Amino acid sequence: LGKKILAIRVEGDELRERLTCAEEENKAIMDKVADLSSLHELKVTTKVMTMKELTEIKDYVVQEHMEGFKKAIHQMHFFVGSGIS
Repeated sequence: LGKKILAIRVEGDELRERLTCAEEENKAIMDKVADLSSLHELKVTTKVMTMKELTEIKDYVVQEHMEGFKKAIHQMHFFVGSGIS
Protein backbone atom coordinates (compact mmCIF):
# COMPACT_ATOMS: atom_id res chain seq x y z
CA LEU A 1 0.00 0.00 0.00
CA GLY A 2 2.89 2.38 0.81
CA LYS A 3 4.45 1.78 -2.63
CA LYS A 4 1.11 2.51 -4.35
CA ILE A 5 0.70 5.77 -2.42
CA LEU A 6 4.25 6.77 -3.29
CA ALA A 7 3.66 5.89 -6.97
CA ILE A 8 0.43 7.94 -6.98
CA ARG A 9 2.24 10.91 -5.40
CA VAL A 10 5.05 10.71 -7.97
CA GLU A 11 2.48 10.45 -10.76
CA GLY A 12 0.59 13.41 -9.25
CA ASP A 13 3.79 15.47 -9.11
CA GLU A 14 4.58 14.59 -12.74
CA LEU A 15 1.06 15.54 -13.80
CA ARG A 16 1.32 18.85 -11.92
CA GLU A 17 4.66 19.57 -13.58
CA ARG A 18 3.25 18.72 -17.03
CA LEU A 19 0.20 20.89 -16.32
CA THR A 20 2.44 23.80 -15.27
CA CYS A 21 4.48 23.40 -18.48
CA ALA A 22 1.29 23.26 -20.54
CA GLU A 23 -0.03 26.41 -18.83
CA GLU A 24 3.26 28.21 -19.52
CA GLU A 25 3.21 27.09 -23.16
CA ASN A 26 -0.42 28.18 -23.41
CA LYS A 27 0.44 31.60 -21.97
CA ALA A 28 3.32 31.96 -24.44
CA ILE A 29 0.98 31.06 -27.30
CA MET A 30 -1.66 33.53 -26.07
CA ASP A 31 1.01 36.25 -25.84
CA LYS A 32 2.00 35.53 -29.45
CA VAL A 33 -1.68 35.66 -30.48
CA ALA A 34 -2.04 39.02 -28.68
CA ASP A 35 1.05 40.33 -30.48
CA LEU A 36 -0.30 39.13 -33.82
CA SER A 37 -3.75 40.61 -33.21
CA SER A 38 -2.24 43.97 -32.21
CA LEU A 39 -0.09 43.85 -35.35
CA HIS A 40 -3.21 43.01 -37.38
CA GLU A 41 -5.04 45.96 -35.77
CA LEU A 42 -2.11 48.19 -36.68
CA LYS A 43 -2.29 47.02 -40.31
CA VAL A 44 -6.06 47.53 -40.38
CA THR A 45 -5.69 51.00 -38.85
CA THR A 46 -3.02 51.87 -41.40
CA LYS A 47 -5.21 50.63 -44.23
CA VAL A 48 -8.23 52.55 -42.92
CA MET A 49 -6.15 55.70 -42.64
CA THR A 50 -4.91 55.21 -46.18
CA MET A 51 -8.46 54.71 -47.46
CA LYS A 52 -9.55 57.81 -45.53
CA GLU A 53 -6.74 59.82 -47.09
CA LEU A 54 -7.64 58.52 -50.56
CA THR A 55 -11.27 59.47 -49.97
CA GLU A 56 -10.24 62.95 -48.86
CA ILE A 57 -8.06 63.34 -51.96
CA LYS A 58 -10.89 62.07 -54.19
CA ASP A 59 -13.36 64.47 -52.52
CA TYR A 60 -10.91 67.34 -53.01
CA VAL A 61 -10.41 66.50 -56.69
CA VAL A 62 -14.18 66.19 -57.24
CA GLN A 63 -14.75 69.50 -55.43
CA GLU A 64 -12.08 71.24 -57.53
CA HIS A 65 -13.57 69.73 -60.69
CA MET A 66 -17.04 70.92 -59.66
CA GLU A 67 -15.72 74.42 -58.97
CA GLY A 68 -14.15 74.49 -62.43
CA PHE A 69 -17.40 73.14 -63.91
CA LYS A 70 -19.45 75.83 -62.10
CA LYS A 71 -17.11 78.56 -63.38
CA ALA A 72 -17.44 77.22 -66.93
CA ILE A 73 -21.25 77.19 -66.65
CA HIS A 74 -21.20 80.71 -65.19
CA GLN A 75 -19.02 81.91 -68.08
CA MET A 76 -21.37 80.23 -70.60
CA HIS A 77 -24.35 82.01 -69.03
CA PHE A 78 -22.40 85.26 -69.10
CA PHE A 79 -21.52 84.82 -72.80
CA VAL A 80 -25.05 83.76 -73.69
CA GLY A 81 -26.49 86.64 -71.66
CA SER A 82 -24.16 89.22 -73.22
CA GLY A 83 -24.81 87.82 -76.72
CA ILE A 84 -28.55 88.28 -76.35
CA SER A 85 -28.37 91.84 -75.02
